[in-house]
Amino acid sequence: MIPLSWHTDFVVLITRTGSHAYGLAGPDSDEDYQGTALSPVSWLIGFPPADHAHTVVSHYPDDRTVHTLTKFCRLALQANPTLLDSLFCRDQDVVYQTITGQILRQHRDWFLSQRVYAAYSGYARDQLRRMRNHNTPQGSHADLIARYGYDTKNAMHLIRLLLMAKTALQDGRIDVYRSDREFLLSIRQGHYSAATIQDMAEALDADCQILRIRSVLPPVPDTSAIENWLMTVHQAWIAGDSTLLQEIPAPSVSRFE
Repeated sequence: MIPLSWHTDFVVLITRTGSHAYGLAGPDSDEDYQGTALSPVSWLIGFPPADHAHTVVSHYPDDRTVHTLTKFCRLALQANPTLLDSLFCRDQDVVYQTITGQILRQHRDWFLSQRVYAAYSGYARDQLRRMRNHNTPQGSHADLIARYGYDTKNAMHLIRLLLMAKTALQDGRIDVYRSDREFLLSIRQGHYSAATIQDMAEALDADCQILRIRSVLPPVPDTSAIENWLMTVHQAWIAGDSTLLQEIPAPSVSRFE
């Protein structure tokens, strides 16, 4: 029988993501968590459920998203920014990990490639569209638009994404916690006009396009290494190796329960 709580019974990694992981959280910022779990064995050797069942999302008491290990790796291979955040966040933003999750983070460089440009710039363009489109503002974003004339939170994340892409292409790393947090927070606080933000974004995007040509990152990630590791983990899991779920103390005081 498939346990209804597979996403907690078999969890191998949970990390803090979002504004808290970036160092950009305010007093009203939500807590966001992202993670991965081993699939029930029946999903691996029998008929797996529909694709949506490979991800569980909950919004109480905080925002939590847990993917099966296979889906997590598949999305990370496409340079999904949120999943790369989980792999590259600071150790203190790891709130739960097992041996499997620890090894996954140790192998995080396998997932890096020039795909970060397409993924991060795509998310950035979405933030730019949101920043421009304030016909139906809601919640705290409506307050920002009323105060500054545009959505400064979207503007902050627009610039953050492009800065992260630039560092990845240039230096081969994902800087989740922002050393430039004061600059990014100044954007959220409306210190720049919308036109200036758009100019910044266009300049950063141009930099990224140049850096992509001579990037230290490979054109595509090391899919073979990831697949071989996944097969090793799943073979051990099918064989009943419970050490895969052996908890490794995480530096963070937070717990995923």
